[in-house]
Amino acid sequence: MTPDSTGMYRELMAEIWRRTEFIRAFAANPGRGMYNWTWIESICLQIRMSLENIALACLVANGEQLDSLPKTIEKEYHAEVILKRLDNIVPDCYPQPLVLVPGELDPASRAMGLPPDQYLGEWVTRPADEWLSRAEFKEVYGRLGRVLHARNPLGTPCEIEFYERNAPLWTSKIIGLVTHHKIAIRSDNMLYIAQIPPSGEVSITPFQRLEEA
Repeated sequence: MTPDSTGMYRELMAEIWRRTEFIRAFAANPGRGMYNWTWIESICLQIRMSLENIALACLVANGEQLDSLPKTIEKEYHAEVILKRLDNIVPDCYPQPLVLVPGELDPASRAMGLPPDQYLGEWVTRPADEWLSRAEFKEVYGRLGRVLHARNPLGTPCEIEFYERNAPLWTSKIIGLVTHHKIAIRSDNMLYIAQIPPSGEVSITPFQRLEEA
């Protein structure tokens, strides 16, 4: 990733964080939406835009592959179309969520009183039920389209209860996906890990593969 693409990726992640913060605040005050449909539509809009930001982040991270993509990709906004086209060029381009298992504090660190999130541990794959999988991304993105368009009274009714029930779960899984994740890029030498602490200050740390002796 170039400095420019790293900066764009960081801003997209920060925007996702801001949108999920809005969802949590707005969800706690249903009266702000005046009535149920406008309330849930506002929440679903933020979820859908968060998904679009995830897809755009995948595109930005693999910017060096743009020559292999149709020129129209630069104007594309449909998240599933973006990911589908990237899948053909950068397999597993979807973020790979991680969780930090803290290591033991060495005596010097313990003497300094460092909290657990201030020292290195081991990154392991986050449990599958805690984040939005690639298959769930496709399903949720499609479902959100129904609630964000005017409902045809002659068509199949759209059940608001479904979205009220699932919106908190989708939001939680988006947070689980992006909070700590490995950025999937087509590189044999570099690894990037993105982290979003509660402050929302996104960090992206590059790691270089060491040559085997």
